[in-house]
Amino acid sequence: MKYMLSLLLLLFSTSLYANEDVFELQMNLQKQSEEIVRQFDEHAKVIVKIEEQKVERKLPGLPLILSDMKIRGPGNRIVLKEAKVTIYSHAPEMPFLIQELVGNLFKPYGVEAQIEVQLPPKKFNFNVTEALYELTRPTMLVVYVAYILVALAMGLALISKSTQDKRLRNLVKEGLGELKSIFEGGSSVKASAFDESVSSVTNQNMAASNDADTDSNLVKELTEEALIAIFCDCYWSKEDSYAKYLWLKLPLEMRKKVMNAKPMLKEYAGYLSDVEPQAKSYHQEMYYLQPLPIQHLSNEDLSEIVRGKQSLYAHLPSMRSAHISMDVEEKIKCLQESASSLDVKDYDFLENKKESATRGLRRRMNIQINNLEEEQQVLQIPDPSIEVMEDIVVLGWAEKLDEDSLSEILKKFNAADLASAWDAPLSVLEKFKSCLPEKKLNLVMSYVEKSKPSRKSQVYSMLHKEIIQALRSNEREQENVDVA
Repeated sequence: MKYMLSLLLLLFSTSLYANEDVFELQMNLQKQSEEIVRQFDEHAKVIVKIEEQKVERKLPGLPLILSDMKIRGPGNRIVLKEAKVTIYSHAPEMPFLIQELVGNLFKPYGVEAQIEVQLPPKKFNFNVTEALYELTRPTMLVVYVAYILVALAMGLALISKSTQDKRLRNLVKEGLGELKSIFEGGSSVKASAFDESVSSVTNQNMAASNDADTDSNLVKELTEEALIAIFCDCYWSKEDSYAKYLWLKLPLEMRKKVMNAKPMLKEYAGYLSDVEPQAKSYHQEMYYLQPLPIQHLSNEDLSEIVRGKQSLYAHLPSMRSAHISMDVEEKIKCLQESASSLDVKDYDFLENKKESATRGLRRRMNIQINNLEEEQQVLQIPDPSIEVMEDIVVLGWAEKLDEDSLSEILKKFNAADLASAWDAPLSVLEKFKSCLPEKKLNLVMSYVEKSKPSRKSQVYSMLHKEIIQALRSNEREQENVDVA
């Protein structure tokens, strides 16, 4: 009976402790979410409901499976299985940026929040804390009742056996002792099988974070020779965003070594300061353990060398083979050419090849346009290149787009977002209006009257990027037509 009471108390206390943790997190996330939403609609209400990730464990010596064991991620953080956010607002549209900010609150807990925006019910005066308690109370009651039933079942099973059975008593003692050690130790459980189970679930929820950490460690372990080869390949292949991704992961000392290895890499490092990073996995290739001496050769010059020695193609890194100036038929012929050896020493002749002309990198202009007068001056530039239009962030470049292309861009933004960036010359705004449906246009104008558009808003930058992408796409299509 003493053991039964101990078990029952342990089960009740740990259940309460676990639910208090989750309930507190739920309240904090709801409070933070509501603070973000009320920057747009001061009367909005937010309800957050979360479900903690669970793992089961069978206790030795006891006919009991624990199904609500706590799981903790990095920094002893709760790992969530599901998160639902309901935003109650009278606003016709909830801006994408507001929803994105709310969603970002949940990512550290290993879950993508499901966000739903609804009109509030007619009577919306309930206390949020009471509402959350009502949401969680049924689950907690079910857990408690289940624990009581399990405890009673165990009691009946024990009573049906001889109470003098020392072996049974020892098993119960062992199970209770382990149960106590598990809960007193929090999430640090010593049983290896349980550790593996927790690790598995945690890793699934924190996959992106763990992958990023693993990749950072891998980049740091690359040799100086490998890194120089990779950055040279990026340079010649114009994989600048990927190069920036790697550059950010390098320790300062290694950055200095890479920069000083070749003059073109020193120039390249400065050029990368204006480039957005993009993750890729070229650096994971075995090739970079013993790279070929092609760091001084452009893809154009390398193409001519490969045409003369086709077996070389099979030994190029995938970054080079993807960007090399050869058509598909030529590449297939190269792959069909049998290579007598895989030894990179067979290609030492490459070192003696003449160094290719550098790319002639162009740094971004970084000219900030602060008002309509300055934008009007910029728009007077005769035949600006795509690069110039990309460097100077104004929406006036939209005048160079046809209405169909511009309409597709504007569809990606809701009325409130467009209103936050509604700052352009009158002719440009008139073109925007002609590309918007009447209902959406009316909404935009109502928001513009209530708020002040800004060139510094995130939506303004996003709109500019979409315009440049459309212009670049149109330019490529025109080039293909001219070639045909």
